[in-house]
This record gives sequence, structure tokens and C-alpha cells, in this order.
Amino acid sequence: MKNEGKELKKELASYLCERPMSNNSNEAKYTEEDLIVYVVSFDYGMKENDPVNNIHFYSKHDVNKSFSITKDKVSLLLPETFEQKLVRVYCKLEDDDIQMTITERFRQWCEERRSNMP
Repeated sequence: MKNEGKELKKELASYLCERPMSNNSNEAKYTEEDLIVYVVSFDYGMKENDPVNNIHFYSKHDVNKSFSITKDKVSLLLPETFEQKLVRVYCKLEDDDIQMTITERFRQWCEERRSNMP
């Protein structure tokens, strides 16, 4: 999973630097070294797996026998997704045009990834 974060960082940095939004030759130039891509994963300690699937429940009528509970009997409040990623992009350059270009490209990257998700 750690490699997945590195791959995501590399993919995004490459996208931001190599994919122009327009054919504007006056567009500000920058490189991957001018960017910091930060990826953080949030999960319940089991990556994308439902932690409730690994919990053994006991009845007060038979404390020696454990059993599992199906998701539909646990709670409607449980999330559907058990892992999320937070992606941040920082620019080391203080040029407003470059920062705006990076912001636009980052939004485009997010939209493209969203449309490819099931």
C-alpha cells in the first residue's frame, strides 16, 4: 500500500508537469522539483477491508461460542468505504500564474480520476 502512495505521487506530479491545459505558449513553466505532492491514507487499521468482518461477537446466553454478524444486521451507520486518501499539492514557486495553472491541472486530474471510478 505504501508503494501505491508513491505511485500516486509520481503519477500526479507527472500529470501536472506534462499535460498542458491549453496551447498557450506563454504558459508559465515549472518542473516536478517545484512541486510537493503529499498523499495521506485514512483507514480503520485494515486498509480497504471492513473491520467488523474480523470481530467476534458473543451472546450472553453462550459466552463460549463466538459468531459473526452480517453487515445488514450491524448498522446502517457503517461506511461503505473503509479507506480514503487525502492528496495535497504544494508549489515551491511564488508565481501566481504558475500556482493557478497547477490548481487548474490538479482539478482536472481529480475530475478524470473521479470519472474512472466505479
